[in-house]
Amino acid sequence: IWVRNRSSIYSHDYLNGFLLSVILAYLTIDLGGARVKQSMKRIQIFRVTLDFLGLCIL
Repeated sequence: IWVRNRSSIYSHDYLNGFLLSVILAYLTIDLGGARVKQSMKRIQIFRVTLDFLGLCIL
């Protein structure tokens, strides 16, 4: 409700669960460099995802 009242839900920099799952799926395939492995811990996957998002923003 708070987000909708401020209309930031429609902004271009909005990251939702669907987009996050697409990014994670991309990071697991060879085209994405296979940066996420099945043996990785959650915190490692989180860090890889943040690194990827940081590179995309630049």
